[in-house]
Amino acid sequence: MLNIWKGAKLPLVLLVASFVVYLFKGNVSEIELIKLVGSLVTSGFPSIIGFILTGYALIIGFSGSDFLLKMAKSKAGDKHSLFERVNSTFAFVIGALVITYLVAGVVTFVIGLQMEWPFSEGVEVYNAFVLFLLLFLFYYSVCALLDIVLNVFNLGQLAHAVAKGKLKAMEMMTQQEETDSKEVKEKKSFFSKMIHWFLDVVEE
Repeated sequence: MLNIWKGAKLPLVLLVASFVVYLFKGNVSEIELIKLVGSLVTSGFPSIIGFILTGYALIIGFSGSDFLLKMAKSKAGDKHSLFERVNSTFAFVIGALVITYLVAGVVTFVIGLQMEWPFSEGVEVYNAFVLFLLLFLFYYSVCALLDIVLNVFNLGQLAHAVAKGKLKAMEMMTQQEETDSKEVKEKKSFFSKMIHWFLDVVEE
């Protein structure tokens, strides 16, 4: 719950800034502004949701790999592993996007019906409330995407560390094989010399 309120700080700042700009609006109704915000959400969010679901599916696809096992380990002092944090972040962001998309879709649909209520030109206060509620959900969902970017960056760093560790292990194995091969050659060389010496003695 605390993280949810922390994530609401930036959206609230953007909402206050939008309210200040709203005070200087020209000859435009709240309903037109609601339609504008609603169209932004309904046209752009489906692609974003699909993109996030694809990324989430790719992460789950690493099941059983060394990469996922590394993610599942919790560091000392951390209550949750990187995999748990990434999983919860993806789920929360998808939930926020879906809720915002549903609200925008319902509001846009109701406005399209041209009903006298709840959205009409005579109830500006109510329309303004719906407008800023929709704006807050929009800002909150977009800002939540920043958590996805941060988690993707952390995953990239972890993937690099895992790959680097594997490369180092392969180099050590190669060096060990070369060392063993050299020892075998030295042993063969020693025995060859002994055989040649024995043959020389026998011939004499």
